[in-house]
Amino acid sequence: IRRNTFRGEEYTAVSRGGGLRFLNETLESIAQQLSRTFDCRIIIADPELSEVRFYAFFTNRESLDEILSTLNADGTMCIERHDQVIRISKRQQ
Repeated sequence: IRRNTFRGEEYTAVSRGGGLRFLNETLESIAQQLSRTFDCRIIIADPELSEVRFYAFFTNRESLDEILSTLNADGTMCIERHDQVIRISKRQQ
């Protein structure tokens, strides 16, 4: 048996005040949390992309589209939305 101590507030997406906080989380983990928060399905088409890590804070009740746009600030992702299904893939060069 091994006992570890951790600060739970560093590992939760929903912070006090209703914002979202992602600390060194993979896009896959973020997509799962956003799916639950916004009641949608997010598919990451590229396994390599699903392992990209992010640090991001959203405290102004941003929409799902605003959050995805911010995560894609470097333009490396192609985000397609069809109703409640969002597909994220690598942007073709």
